[in-house]
Amino acid sequence: MPILVSEKTRLNIKRGGIKFGPCKIKSGLITIGIWDGDDCIGEKMNSFIIVQRGSFIQFDGRVSFASGLHMSVCNPGYIVFGNCDHFNVNVHIICRNHIMINSDCNISWNCTIMDTDLHNFQGESIDRIKDGSILIGKHCLICSDTKILKGVVLGDYSIVGANTLLPRGMYPNGYCYINALSIKKLPINTENMK
Repeated sequence: MPILVSEKTRLNIKRGGIKFGPCKIKSGLITIGIWDGDDCIGEKMNSFIIVQRGSFIQFDGRVSFASGLHMSVCNPGYIVFGNCDHFNVNVHIICRNHIMINSDCNISWNCTIMDTDLHNFQGESIDRIKDGSILIGKHCLICSDTKILKGVVLGDYSIVGANTLLPRGMYPNGYCYINALSIKKLPINTENMK
């Protein structure tokens, strides 16, 4: 099996809801709720993944999710994960449109990535909900308690500081961001960031 899950993981995935990109499919390619290192914080929590009919998740390589993962993909949304992505404890991903997280990204604990508001004003139809794609570049570090909202394009080699809210916008390559402010241009040394 390419996907290994802990006993505290619940999957509700409709047919065709999981796809694999250009990667060699092998046992343990995707792990959910399984400790794969000593960097996980906290106790094992329940995890769940819901993929509605007409939506899907694509894995383009090895991805590990610690416990407490809450992932919902609503029709017609889809999520693409790159190779060597790691998600720490209690990460929430909610998708109604499109989320792409490129290769070699580390997402710390208690982060939320959400490409929709998932609500409308009283009396408005559900069709009026505005969604916006999210693109997270390669080699990014998203620190703890960060919220990434719809319409974010985060450049390669970026760092998002702890307790940061990233609203809609373009965030160029190689900067450190704290509450959407560019704090410092980072030296891009690809040898140290892999």
